[in-house]
Amino acid sequence: MGFERLTSLWRASSRNDSPFVCLSLFTSPGIKEAVVTKKTPTTLGPYSQAIKDNNLLFVSCVLGLIPETGKFISDTVEDQTKQLLKNMSEILKDGGVDYSSVVKTTIMLADLKDFKKVNEIYAKCE
Repeated sequence: MGFERLTSLWRASSRNDSPFVCLSLFTSPGIKEAVVTKKTPTTLGPYSQAIKDNNLLFVSCVLGLIPETGKFISDTVEDQTKQLLKNMSEILKDGGVDYSSVVKTTIMLADLKDFKKVNEIYAKCE
């Protein structure tokens, strides 16, 4: 999509009858590559551990599982958080980046009371 087309979409979105516009841009399908590491558990579904697209890395569904057994490290949120962050670190490394490159992380919690514990552990990621 050329600059002229983006400019006309911006102008259209600036009018009162159209308050916003949502754009999706994509690149050639040949540039995307799956990132797979043996240092973490395999995925539980039909998706990749991560997809590298140009200079972006999209990591998906990392759990607090032990790579060798495929079982949760323990029942505590602290142990599971540490393990999932360790697993994510391995995927990031194989994707050519580290935590300093992370733009957004979403961690699903079973209990919001664990929010502070998880944030304290996540804050120590390097």
